[in-house]
Amino acid sequence: MRNLPLLVIVAQIDGENAFSEHHVFTGLNKPDFLYKTTGYRPGRNVSDEDFKEFVTLETLLASEFDYAKANLEYSVFEMDKDLHHKLLWEGQNFEYHEVDDTAFVRLALRKECKKAIVTMFGSTYSQALGKLEKKWKILSQLDIK
Repeated sequence: MRNLPLLVIVAQIDGENAFSEHHVFTGLNKPDFLYKTTGYRPGRNVSDEDFKEFVTLETLLASEFDYAKANLEYSVFEMDKDLHHKLLWEGQNFEYHEVDDTAFVRLALRKECKKAIVTMFGSTYSQALGKLEKKWKILSQLDIK
């Protein structure tokens, strides 16, 4: 499918609790969807100030983006080693670009992604995905012929 893979990366910090998530619409047959949540809390010997200094939205998003890329790349490797070599090792420049939610809207208009989208919204802890879920509920009601 064109415009895939699509990586949805979110992070949230609530006081002493923080988490980041990635949801990857791969464009592959199997797996077609990957996701992971990573939680962060200050350890026994970490002060609140140190936690807040090192655990920022910026660092969480960057770290989760790395996790998402690794998850996708490993899945491609597991599925098809030749494709993995072609995409990621033969001098190809496989680039990721930040996009707005238009990419998700385009994905949502394709019925074959419905199960993965439902899984994303059912598995997320992110308040930020709430706005996207509202759009999804509208889009999922469209009669597309």
